[in-house]
Amino acid sequence: MPVPRYARYPRPPAAGSATLPTLPPSAVTTTNRIFVGRLPPGVGQEQLLGYFQQFGPVTDCYVPLNHATRLPRGIAFVTFASEGVVDVVVAGPHKILGQEIAVDRAEPRKEPPVPHGYPAG
Repeated sequence: MPVPRYARYPRPPAAGSATLPTLPPSAVTTTNRIFVGRLPPGVGQEQLLGYFQQFGPVTDCYVPLNHATRLPRGIAFVTFASEGVVDVVVAGPHKILGQEIAVDRAEPRKEPPVPHGYPAG
């Protein structure tokens, strides 16, 4: 006998009747690195360092280049000396050269699974 559809997809708890599940502390990642997007053309490492050092000490600033043109791709990664600075930076709007930029926490890349055995083919 097939399983009724409602049994396969449990109903979410009603509002106010239950608390939302929380992640264990080990699953929450903290970082001292931010991703910066929507950078205006011509913005380089010096401008980014000058802007973000007002929030705290910057230990690294990486501006990837387009391989074909060797010009900045419009994104960057900025690393601060402490994690607390990231909370302050991510909270507010930012403008560089009169253009609003996007700032978010930089998430570490997830490693692809390691294949087991011999490659197919």
